[in-house]
Amino acid sequence: DDVDLAYEIFETVNAKGVDLNVADLIKNQIFRHVINGDLRHNDSAKERWSLVTENVGAADIPIKDFLSYYWSSKYGYVADRKLYKAIREHFRDDERWDEFLDELVENSIYIRNIFSGTLDDLVAVVGDWTEAVKLFESLRVLRNTKAKTWSILYLSMFRNFFGAEKQVSFMPGNRWDL
Repeated sequence: DDVDLAYEIFETVNAKGVDLNVADLIKNQIFRHVINGDLRHNDSAKERWSLVTENVGAADIPIKDFLSYYWSSKYGYVADRKLYKAIREHFRDDERWDEFLDELVENSIYIRNIFSGTLDDLVAVVGDWTEAVKLFESLRVLRNTKAKTWSILYLSMFRNFFGAEKQVSFMPGNRWDL
């Protein structure tokens, strides 16, 4: 019945050495601060988190890698073991967690396009067939490499070049709409 107590227990279990990854911890913080005892926000937070996991799953990368790529592309590199602490400290204000969740949804759409977007998907993002073909060809080559750190650059590029011009739709069924 006590939502705050549930989150504290979750963090305490993690402090005892149970192997939780950064995505579990971030999800816990998001739900703790976005819902903040108001269960009306619960469905919205769950829906947006589901969109993140669906998009990242379609990109076929672990969500902890997505969080690391996102953070590095926007705030700079942080070692994986320090990522949770960096995010938690950056978003101390309860209201900023809601914005953070929206940013994760938007960036998960970008990461989906980066790792698995088709030419048609990229035309929708770029708005120009010729430029989309160039982008698609460069992504096609990079997608076949073992290292994935290049995605940090592309994630930053998508956000900076395409994010300001178009609105991302967060409604179910519009996973790709930009």
